[in-house]
Amino acid sequence: MPNVIANGISIYYEFHPATNSDPTQPVSQDSTPLLLIMGLGLNSLGWYKNLPGLRANRNVITFDNRGTGRSSKPDQPYSIKQMAADTAALLDAIGVRRAHVFGYSMGSLIAQEVALNYPQKVKSLILGASTPGGIHGYIPRPEVSETMLQRGWVRNRQAADMIIPILYSREFMATHPEEIARDTQMRRVYPTPPFAYRRQLLACVQHSTYNRLDGLQMPTLVFTGSADQLVLPQNSRVLAKRIPRAELVIISGKGHYLPSEDPQITSQVVLDFLDRHFPGQSRARAA
Repeated sequence: MPNVIANGISIYYEFHPATNSDPTQPVSQDSTPLLLIMGLGLNSLGWYKNLPGLRANRNVITFDNRGTGRSSKPDQPYSIKQMAADTAALLDAIGVRRAHVFGYSMGSLIAQEVALNYPQKVKSLILGASTPGGIHGYIPRPEVSETMLQRGWVRNRQAADMIIPILYSREFMATHPEEIARDTQMRRVYPTPPFAYRRQLLACVQHSTYNRLDGLQMPTLVFTGSADQLVLPQNSRVLAKRIPRAELVIISGKGHYLPSEDPQITSQVVLDFLDRHFPGQSRARAA
């Protein structure tokens, strides 16, 4: 897949056409692609467990945020608004007029700014493990924040290991060590330089949208895991109350990296939301 120049940097992206492999499942009449925006320090490979489910009946676009993967990694200040501008410019560069925008963790902060600053590009908004930031956001325990800060000053191999207790629920760590090892290995394929992680982390800390969220008019889903230690579930409740007509789903017992802990329920929550607002028809009837 190619890189394109967007907002002055090179951005790596992939287009994944819908598979429509199951004739009993609905085929969406809505051709608008689903754009996925990954979180802090991760790149588009972070969606590897989710793509099979999400692209079952929808076209999906993934990309690497600035500072990660195969995109440019300028060593200069980043902001969430800047990364939202990257995202909007990417859509322009690849000829996509509108998208369903699904951001997770830091990606959800970027998604908020895309929806606020480029609403004509956002057909629907999906915010996973998200926060309004600022004084209205709920912050994690001091030891969690300290670990996230320290992660930006150690080697990538150590960094990948030290955040495991923050990313996953205790139950998942106890029962799925092989899945965590697989995730860790995937994060090491295109490691994020420590300076770029620190740039992204500071951008997240400076994020604040609460006073603007009531202007969002597109269908919006807010969801999270009840055991998220990094972006506390209270933040999702704040967002759901602040965004007009937003839907809220809190998934019991799941940690921060819900797309990895339970990719099936992640896909189900997202696709159910999209299918309710943008319904499809069965393949048999379509034929």
